[in-house]
Amino acid sequence: MQQVAGGKARGTGAARSIVFIVADDLGFNDVSFHGSTQIPTPALDELAGTGLVLDNYHAQPVCSPTRASILSGRHAIHHGIYMPFGQGSALRLNLSYTLLPRYLQRHGYATHAVGKWHLGQNELAALPTVTLTLTLTLTLTLTLTLTLTLTLTLTLILPTDQ
Repeated sequence: MQQVAGGKARGTGAARSIVFIVADDLGFNDVSFHGSTQIPTPALDELAGTGLVLDNYHAQPVCSPTRASILSGRHAIHHGIYMPFGQGSALRLNLSYTLLPRYLQRHGYATHAVGKWHLGQNELAALPTVTLTLTLTLTLTLTLTLTLTLTLTLTLILPTDQ
Protein backbone atom coordinates (compact mmCIF):
# COMPACT_ATOMS: atom_id res chain seq x y z
CA MET A 1 0.00 0.00 0.00
CA GLN A 2 1.24 3.48 -0.80
CA GLN A 3 1.39 6.14 1.86
CA VAL A 4 -1.39 8.71 1.57
CA ALA A 5 -0.85 12.35 2.47
CA GLY A 6 -3.28 15.17 1.83
CA GLY A 7 -5.63 12.95 -0.15
CA LYS A 8 -2.97 12.01 -2.71
CA ALA A 9 -0.82 8.93 -3.04
CA ARG A 10 2.82 9.89 -2.62
CA GLY A 11 4.68 10.03 -5.88
CA THR A 12 1.63 9.64 -8.11
CA GLY A 13 -0.15 13.00 -7.86
CA ALA A 14 -3.45 11.13 -8.23
CA ALA A 15 -6.22 11.77 -5.72
CA ARG A 16 -7.28 8.72 -3.73
CA SER A 17 -10.92 7.84 -3.14
CA ILE A 18 -12.05 6.49 0.19
CA VAL A 19 -15.18 4.35 0.42
CA PHE A 20 -15.72 3.26 3.99
CA ILE A 21 -18.26 0.43 4.26
CA VAL A 22 -19.60 -0.64 7.65
CA ALA A 23 -21.83 -3.72 7.44
CA ASP A 24 -23.87 -4.67 10.48
CA ASP A 25 -24.10 -8.35 11.35
CA LEU A 26 -21.57 -9.43 8.73
CA GLY A 27 -19.39 -12.31 9.84
CA PHE A 28 -15.76 -12.73 8.78
CA ASN A 29 -16.59 -15.67 6.47
CA ASP A 30 -19.74 -14.07 5.04
CA VAL A 31 -17.75 -12.72 2.08
CA SER A 32 -16.02 -14.75 -0.58
CA PHE A 33 -12.75 -12.77 -0.37
CA HIS A 34 -12.34 -14.38 3.09
CA GLY A 35 -12.91 -17.83 1.64
CA SER A 36 -16.68 -18.29 1.87
CA THR A 37 -18.09 -20.62 -0.77
CA GLN A 38 -21.66 -20.20 0.54
CA ILE A 39 -22.06 -16.51 -0.26
CA PRO A 40 -20.54 -15.21 -3.52
CA THR A 41 -19.69 -11.50 -3.17
CA PRO A 42 -17.98 -10.54 -6.45
CA ALA A 43 -18.45 -6.76 -6.06
CA LEU A 44 -17.00 -6.79 -2.53
CA ASP A 45 -14.21 -9.11 -3.74
CA GLU A 46 -13.29 -6.52 -6.41
CA LEU A 47 -13.25 -3.70 -3.84
CA ALA A 48 -11.15 -5.82 -1.47
CA GLY A 49 -8.75 -6.83 -4.24
CA THR A 50 -8.09 -3.27 -5.39
CA GLY A 51 -8.39 -1.48 -2.07
CA LEU A 52 -7.41 -1.78 1.55
CA VAL A 53 -9.20 -4.26 3.80
CA LEU A 54 -9.20 -3.50 7.51
CA ASP A 55 -9.54 -6.93 9.08
CA ASN A 56 -7.64 -6.55 12.33
CA TYR A 57 -9.98 -4.47 14.44
CA HIS A 58 -12.14 -4.49 17.51
CA ALA A 59 -15.86 -3.91 17.06
CA GLN A 60 -18.58 -3.36 19.60
CA PRO A 61 -21.46 -5.86 19.82
CA VAL A 62 -23.98 -3.44 18.22
CA CYS A 63 -23.82 -0.83 15.46
CA SER A 64 -23.94 2.56 17.21
CA PRO A 65 -20.87 2.27 19.45
CA THR A 66 -18.85 0.81 16.56
CA ARG A 67 -19.90 3.67 14.27
CA ALA A 68 -19.18 6.25 17.00
CA SER A 69 -15.70 4.77 17.56
CA ILE A 70 -14.85 4.78 13.85
CA LEU A 71 -16.00 8.37 13.37
CA SER A 72 -14.63 9.86 16.59
CA GLY A 73 -11.48 7.77 17.05
CA ARG A 74 -12.57 7.09 20.65
CA HIS A 75 -13.35 3.82 22.38
CA ALA A 76 -16.89 3.40 23.72
CA ILE A 77 -15.74 4.09 27.27
CA HIS A 78 -14.67 7.55 26.07
CA HIS A 79 -17.58 8.50 23.79
CA GLY A 80 -20.23 6.93 26.04
CA ILE A 81 -22.36 5.24 23.38
CA TYR A 82 -23.08 1.60 24.21
CA MET A 83 -26.44 0.96 22.49
CA PRO A 84 -28.39 2.44 19.55
CA PHE A 85 -30.58 5.42 20.46
CA GLY A 86 -34.35 4.93 20.30
CA GLN A 87 -36.59 7.04 18.07
CA GLY A 88 -37.04 10.49 19.59
CA SER A 89 -34.17 10.07 22.04
CA ALA A 90 -32.39 13.22 23.21
CA LEU A 91 -29.07 11.33 23.27
CA ARG A 92 -26.43 11.91 20.60
CA LEU A 93 -22.72 11.76 19.87
CA ASN A 94 -20.94 14.66 21.57
CA LEU A 95 -20.98 17.61 19.15
CA SER A 96 -17.60 18.84 20.40
CA TYR A 97 -15.82 15.86 18.80
CA THR A 98 -14.07 16.40 15.50
CA LEU A 99 -15.16 13.45 13.37
CA LEU A 100 -13.30 11.57 10.64
CA PRO A 101 -15.17 13.36 7.79
CA ARG A 102 -14.01 16.77 9.08
CA TYR A 103 -10.36 15.58 9.10
CA LEU A 104 -10.80 14.28 5.54
CA GLN A 105 -12.37 17.59 4.45
CA ARG A 106 -9.33 19.43 5.80
CA HIS A 107 -7.24 17.36 3.36
CA GLY A 108 -9.39 18.23 0.36
CA TYR A 109 -11.88 15.38 0.38
CA ALA A 110 -15.59 15.82 -0.24
CA THR A 111 -17.53 13.66 2.24
CA HIS A 112 -21.02 12.22 2.36
CA ALA A 113 -22.73 9.68 4.60
CA VAL A 114 -25.26 7.21 3.23
CA GLY A 115 -27.26 4.75 5.27
CA LYS A 116 -28.12 4.28 8.88
CA TRP A 117 -26.83 6.87 11.36
CA HIS A 118 -28.01 5.98 14.90
CA LEU A 119 -25.74 8.55 16.56
CA GLY A 120 -28.34 11.17 17.39
CA GLN A 121 -31.22 12.81 15.59
CA ASN A 122 -32.62 15.33 18.04
CA GLU A 123 -31.04 18.35 16.30
CA LEU A 124 -29.64 19.10 12.84
CA ALA A 125 -26.08 19.51 14.14
CA ALA A 126 -26.19 15.88 15.35
CA LEU A 127 -26.96 14.54 11.86
CA PRO A 128 -24.38 13.58 9.24
CA THR A 129 -24.24 15.57 6.00
CA VAL A 130 -27.66 17.15 5.63
CA THR A 131 -28.68 18.21 2.15
CA LEU A 132 -32.03 19.87 1.70
CA THR A 133 -33.06 20.63 -1.86
CA LEU A 134 -36.28 22.43 -2.71
CA THR A 135 -37.23 22.85 -6.35
CA LEU A 136 -40.25 24.83 -7.54
CA THR A 137 -41.00 24.91 -11.26
CA LEU A 138 -43.38 27.30 -13.03
CA THR A 139 -43.56 27.55 -16.85
CA LEU A 140 -44.82 30.56 -18.88
CA THR A 141 -45.79 29.91 -22.50
CA LEU A 142 -47.96 32.36 -24.44
CA THR A 143 -49.99 30.54 -27.07
CA LEU A 144 -53.48 29.17 -26.59
CA THR A 145 -52.47 28.04 -23.10
CA LEU A 146 -50.76 29.97 -20.35
CA THR A 147 -47.92 28.28 -18.51
CA LEU A 148 -45.29 29.94 -16.30
CA THR A 149 -41.84 28.45 -15.61
CA LEU A 150 -39.72 29.50 -12.65
CA THR A 151 -37.17 27.16 -11.15
CA LEU A 152 -35.74 27.80 -7.72
CA THR A 153 -33.33 25.37 -6.14
CA LEU A 154 -32.12 25.82 -2.59
CA THR A 155 -29.48 23.47 -1.25
CA LEU A 156 -28.42 23.55 2.38
CA ILE A 157 -25.47 21.41 3.43
CA LEU A 158 -24.60 21.17 7.10
CA PRO A 159 -21.36 19.51 8.21
CA THR A 160 -21.36 16.55 10.58
CA ASP A 161 -19.70 18.51 13.38
CA GLN A 162 -20.15 22.22 13.87
